[in-house]
Amino acid sequence: MKDEATFSPKQDAEAVSVSDMFNNILNEKIKRGAVEKAIEVKVDEFIKRVADDVFSSWGDLSKLMKEKMTEAIMPTAESLGDIPKYHDFVTKRLRLAAQNFYDNKLVEVLDGELKEIMSEVPDVVNLSWLVEKIVDGAREDKAEGEISLHIDKSYSSYWIGIDKESDKSEYECNFRIGLNEDAKTGKLKIFSLRVDGEDCRKSIALGPFYQFEKILYNAYVTEAEFALDKGEYAGDYNTEWYYD
Repeated sequence: MKDEATFSPKQDAEAVSVSDMFNNILNEKIKRGAVEKAIEVKVDEFIKRVADDVFSSWGDLSKLMKEKMTEAIMPTAESLGDIPKYHDFVTKRLRLAAQNFYDNKLVEVLDGELKEIMSEVPDVVNLSWLVEKIVDGAREDKAEGEISLHIDKSYSSYWIGIDKESDKSEYECNFRIGLNEDAKTGKLKIFSLRVDGEDCRKSIALGPFYQFEKILYNAYVTEAEFALDKGEYAGDYNTEWYYD
């Protein structure tokens, strides 16, 4: 390692003031091009910083180049107008499948269900028959007891509530049946049927109903006759059973 050169004063400190000394040194540096050299270095640094900024990812040139390349690579919006969207494609396929079902399968399915309905509709559904069926179902759970039966008349209509449990109010009953009297024939027909709180007008399948429930439902949808064959009062029907 080289030793640093020993500094030798060139000016007599006793003869030259500090101010003159500074001016002399400054003039000497200027004559030797020190200022020009310093400016050149700073200009080089400045140019480099500007170039770095221009070519950086956030620079103006980068933004402009990205915009121009995007325009060149991406197709125009107008050219994309005829490309179908995925959900549009799915929707069209679903519509086609539904139409094929209606055209080829629906008639067959409905004919089968209607044939089944018509084969299980008696000429007349008697209330005593329905009460007996519900008593038989309740007898399987208890050795003796009584079902709930309500018959409420309002003008030419009747509301019937039936439940295999005792002490149920009309509105709490599992079955609630609305009957209308035909003005011409005087016969009663079911205009409303609720099973387990569900309105049968909203049912489009026979699946939920079995045995006598299914027959009752079929009588409703075909407007079959429903008769209060034992009388218009709940006491006219046998709602109790005892241990044999």
